[in-house]
Amino acid sequence: MNLIETVQDCKKGKLSAQKTLYTQYKSLLFEICMRYTKDMLSAENMLHDSFLMVCREIRAYKELVPFEPWLKGMVIGYILRKYKDLIPDTSLVDYNTSEHLKVFNEEIAKIPAANIIRLIQGLPQSQRTVFNLYNLDGLNHKEISQALSISVHSSQTYYQLAVEKLSSEVADDKYTKETIE
Repeated sequence: MNLIETVQDCKKGKLSAQKTLYTQYKSLLFEICMRYTKDMLSAENMLHDSFLMVCREIRAYKELVPFEPWLKGMVIGYILRKYKDLIPDTSLVDYNTSEHLKVFNEEIAKIPAANIIRLIQGLPQSQRTVFNLYNLDGLNHKEISQALSISVHSSQTYYQLAVEKLSSEVADDKYTKETIE
């Protein structure tokens, strides 16, 4: 069964098609969930919850757009709605992060990918969400502020705090050597 047939059968509520879709995309969606959650169990729960939402909303999918970006967008949107209320709008002092970003970018290249994920998971939820949306999903601070119902300044502040925390963590040699279990 090809993707178009699978999606059409999912729209009809066929469980076998939903299972096929889940099997085909669970790794990709799990990676997305891992970026936004604090641990593997939370990511697994988010994966299952978001996939159930996709199954309910798949009738809205129009073949005019590629399926995978639509699916990713649905899952990220679900995650943001779940965490939106947990991210307070704040007005913290402006930080100058240019030096932190320079050091951070130089040091992050030395770290194995699995350790980078663990470092990001160690961030507080608000910082983790903004960091992921900005760096990994390509949203700008205005788009982030709209998605999370916070001010642009709050988005920038959470991002700056995340970079500062990650910069201090990457300075620890234990992350550069091998994968941390």
